[in-house]
Amino acid sequence: MIAGNLPHKQGGVAMIIAILIVALASIAAISMSSRHERDIRRTSNILNGDQAWRYGMGAEAFVSVVLRKDADNNKYDHPGEAWLQQVNLPIEEGFLSGQIHDRQGCFNVNNLVGNNAGKHLAVLERLLGFLNLDVALAQALQDWIDNDQNAGIPDGAEDNYYFNLSPAYRSADTLMASLTELRLIKGVDSSNIEALTKALCALPQTDTAVNVNMASAELLAALATQGTTPADMSGLYAKLQGGSGFETTNDFLQDPATAGLVFDVAITTQSEWFLASASATIADTKVTQMSLIKRDANGAKIVARSRLNF
Repeated sequence: MIAGNLPHKQGGVAMIIAILIVALASIAAISMSSRHERDIRRTSNILNGDQAWRYGMGAEAFVSVVLRKDADNNKYDHPGEAWLQQVNLPIEEGFLSGQIHDRQGCFNVNNLVGNNAGKHLAVLERLLGFLNLDVALAQALQDWIDNDQNAGIPDGAEDNYYFNLSPAYRSADTLMASLTELRLIKGVDSSNIEALTKALCALPQTDTAVNVNMASAELLAALATQGTTPADMSGLYAKLQGGSGFETTNDFLQDPATAGLVFDVAITTQSEWFLASASATIADTKVTQMSLIKRDANGAKIVARSRLNF
């Protein structure tokens, strides 16, 4: 009986071994196929990303040309400029969108350590008040940027404050490179970060002037040492948004809305700093490039560039 069943048992073992071999071969084939598909996908993303980046670089070069020509044709910048409009263009297998943002219609936080730091601090305090934000943020911002460890009284914060946080870190004690640093500063949280980001900018230079043609009603009011509010400036702001702006600062100072007001920090009607954003989408790959541009008598040059891949 035992000897007679042996061939059947051996046949069953052979069948199981054959099934295992087929299963292993199938797993290996599927694994190879999946790896091959991932490699194709990865290569495609790299190629599409590189092509999208080149479109972004082309858009950046075009913006530089547009800004140079604008400076040749116009001696002042205002909300009615054609180059402020967003542009959307079809490209091979996708589309390209871009926009130029004037960066002198906001408060440059790095002015807090310039030659007129005290006056700019007062402007920022007024601006925060008009925005219904905590005025104490102004001293904390200044302490984050200045190069000493003397905390402003009573609301400043230096290393002695940040060392007690978890995790602990130090104050920057140098010019702010990006508004993303705001989240590290005493008093800044999710309740005020959006309003601060809209009102402020971080330019790699101190003592920059505010372009009054591009400023908000709150900033226009904050620039004046006293005697005005955003409500007083709302009519002027609306006029600027719908018109061509002031050609000179003298024109601005002679307007009925500003007559008699004192502005003790630099104002201008021509901008030097711009932010160009370009997003290129090819297939499923999107690349967004942000370029900080400074325009002067020598033309427009790229000062900083960042790139995001999605």
